[in-house]
Amino acid sequence: MDTRQKIQEGLEQVSNENFYKPLETPTVSSTMAKVGNIVKNLFDNGHIDTMTYKWLSSGQKPPRIPEFNTLTKIHKNTPVIRPIVSGSRGLTERISSFVDVMVSRFFRR
Repeated sequence: MDTRQKIQEGLEQVSNENFYKPLETPTVSSTMAKVGNIVKNLFDNGHIDTMTYKWLSSGQKPPRIPEFNTLTKIHKNTPVIRPIVSGSRGLTERISSFVDVMVSRFFRR
């Protein structure tokens, strides 16, 4: 599958409104506010300490907008692509890392 085919397949997938609907407005600002409120609530209720609060609260300002990419499934008889959205350096990356550490500590006992 060459680049042109991948782009065409990606466009066909995101054009299918059964799976993807265009947003009326960007959601980055509202999501950033929601994440900030959740982190503050965790801190105010004593679930996280000051250092964790600061780490979870510090992020890119303005936050990075997630990027749409595709991943080619080459093990299939006919190669197909699967959509993926990059969360690297995104709004919830630090929370994901925090949860990952907490889960690994919990199950490491």
